[in-house]
Amino acid sequence: MDAKLFAVIRKLEGLNQDDIAKILGVSQSLIAKIEKGERSITHEVSRRLITELNLTPEKISEIKRLIG
Repeated sequence: MDAKLFAVIRKLEGLNQDDIAKILGVSQSLIAKIEKGERSITHEVSRRLITELNLTPEKISEIKRLIG
């Protein structure tokens, strides 16, 4: 998962950076750095995002297709 996809998913879910940080158990500053491409998304953060937001592989593929 890259920074662009991460940010798009967050926005589609109607969440701000503080909200997603709380859901994922990380700081808002880490979310900002991830979305700016300054920090990589760890496997654990990606797993939590998928689990907490109930993202299916199909939903992720559809979002990827839409954002090109």
